[in-house]
Amino acid sequence: MFRGSASGVWEGWGRLPSCRTSTTKLSGSDSFSIVMWITVSNRYQETESALKKVQNLIAKRLKLELPEESIETRTSQLRARLMMEKAFLLILDDVWNPIDLDRVGIPEPQVLRCSKIILTTRSFDVCSQMDAVPLKIEALNEDEAWSLFCKSAGEKRMVEVWKDALNALRRSEPPIGSGLEDKVYNPIKWSYDLLPDECIKSCFLFCCLFPEDYEIVENTLIRYWLAEGLLEDHHDIEKVMSRGITIIETLKDRSLLEESSFVSCVKIHDIIRDVSIWISSLPENECISLVRSGIGLEEMREDELSVKSYNRVSFMRNEIRELPNALKECPTVTTLLLQENRKLKHIPDGFLPAFKSLKILDLSYSSIKSLPPCLGQLVELQALVLISCHKLETLPPVGGLAKLQVFVAVR
Repeated sequence: MFRGSASGVWEGWGRLPSCRTSTTKLSGSDSFSIVMWITVSNRYQETESALKKVQNLIAKRLKLELPEESIETRTSQLRARLMMEKAFLLILDDVWNPIDLDRVGIPEPQVLRCSKIILTTRSFDVCSQMDAVPLKIEALNEDEAWSLFCKSAGEKRMVEVWKDALNALRRSEPPIGSGLEDKVYNPIKWSYDLLPDECIKSCFLFCCLFPEDYEIVENTLIRYWLAEGLLEDHHDIEKVMSRGITIIETLKDRSLLEESSFVSCVKIHDIIRDVSIWISSLPENECISLVRSGIGLEEMREDELSVKSYNRVSFMRNEIRELPNALKECPTVTTLLLQENRKLKHIPDGFLPAFKSLKILDLSYSSIKSLPPCLGQLVELQALVLISCHKLETLPPVGGLAKLQVFVAVR
């Protein structure tokens, strides 16, 4: 239905104000007799009440009163009224689920003449299911983002207010009173909430462990997911990789992951990453993460690990020189990412025993010379990654690690 007459704008982040500006200009042009911007919202489902709401919003722009009668009668009247327009532009904004345009009362393509329908969505699936021609809008570049920020920042001059907002953003939390939670964080969280199942949600949240603008190698990501027990068919690597790629494509279609300029890599947008870290810190989330990656830390503070019952911990890509020797037990941590701490030379004997449930340990690109014998106590360990540990000389016996599936030690 509506093939070629409807365009689906598959949004990047930060472009919507530009779309609204363009629409305002079109309203005063000779191209369309009327321009209708209808916000559908993330709560739309294919129910009679939801359908009536969309019909009412369109009818209001057309100055048409629809009777509270059957859907069929309302649909017929709305279609007849739209047919009276020389050419209309209908923008259905914030579409999260497919809409049956025929049931709403939108005329079919052969009678639309010069009229156009545009829908904006964060889901490629919505474009496909509504048979719309997809057009992906990329994220703003740095200059465009700065220009939009300056335009939207207002007249706040107190340095303390900006410092507080900056600190909150560094913690990946919406600043108090900023409106970011409602305007940015919650809409993106809704994209997360609409993911097909809890497994894919957990796979997505894993991506926030990487630093900002990090090129995530797809095969590495899938192996992490496998070690955490998020993928089935453990004994058939081809099936595992196929399932992993499918999940990555699903997240890309939902605009939660991005294409990378490098082959077989993906990226997570900074804003999406901030929101995913925020989601990972919410009390109702079953998998809580401590993310301290890529922020120039020189030490891992013991008290940070004891604040919550974390499941995933990432201190990757920092300047850490040494690790705590006597940690309190962290019985819930299953993933520990310490790679790319190039100044790290030693793993204390009292460090690893704190992580009894550890499934993933990555120490790649560090300067460690050996691993302590207590490594053998990590009986749940499924992935041990030691890529480019050029100074590594000896390893303790790993024969007791019965669950180890991924062991990579490349100098």
